[in-house]
Amino acid sequence: MHRISQPITLEQEMQEAFEFFNPDELEIDPHETATAIHPRGLAQIFAEMGEEISELECQEMISAATGGKDWIDFKTFQRFCKPKRGP
Repeated sequence: MHRISQPITLEQEMQEAFEFFNPDELEIDPHETATAIHPRGLAQIFAEMGEEISELECQEMISAATGGKDWIDFKTFQRFCKPKRGP
């Protein structure tokens, strides 16, 4: 019998896209950790795509996109992926 694949939710699709960037664990405070994209992982993905972008350049891109953070957590990634509404 053939299995019919179940459609995935937008949340699951975004999680898969986020995982593509090989996120690492990030310690937010002594009691909380989160998974986040770091400059090293982003530079590695660019290199695999044939783009030679340094970790420093990736750090600058992340900082500019996040308002000064050193990383992109899943919540921020979701915000980047959602289409903007209106003009």
